[in-house]
Amino acid sequence: FIPQISSISWYSTAVPLVIVLAFSAIKDGYDDVQRHVSDRNVNGRKSYVVRNGSLCEEDWSNVKVGDVIRMMSNQFVA
Repeated sequence: FIPQISSISWYSTAVPLVIVLAFSAIKDGYDDVQRHVSDRNVNGRKSYVVRNGSLCEEDWSNVKVGDVIRMMSNQFVA
């Protein structure tokens, strides 16, 4: 900003910018918390997995790629 040419002060530009950035940060933080809660709910769901030839109940977070799982009709697939 060149004082001789600029017709507005620096704070009339900075204040709206800071407000927009603050609201954006608050919204992103809220979204992160909601995503964390949702992930915890999904990962805590129980599923039946074949381990050593028998069905075992496991948290969804412990299911690995290649595991054989038993699905029931209308069961949620994470």
